Amino acid sequence: MQWLLRYSCPVCPKCFRLHFTVGLRERGVGALGCPSCRSPDLRKDTQHLWYWSTLEPALRRCLDPETFGLVTWKLTELELLTDPQFLWCPHVLVYIGL
Repeated sequence: MQWLLRYSCPVCPKCFRLHFTVGLRERGVGALGCPSCRSPDLRKDTQHLWYWSTLEPALRRCLDPETFGLVTWKLTELELLTDPQFLWCPHVLVYIGL
């Protein structure tokens, strides 16, 4: 079984990998709390920074490199979208396939 730090919800390794693989590919990082109890509230900056920094080693071990790369991309995107001065460059969007 696998546990998320600070939470006592046991998750089998296959379900853990599936939860984060599907979630990273189809949803945003704000929807990827514990697969059992849905904690923490990832809408709070202090919660999501702590959560992802402690979860990163487990994700690196269980996800394929391409899916793990989505963690960095989606966390970066989340931070950029909170900046009112940020604008996407249309040339970069075409280059990265968005």
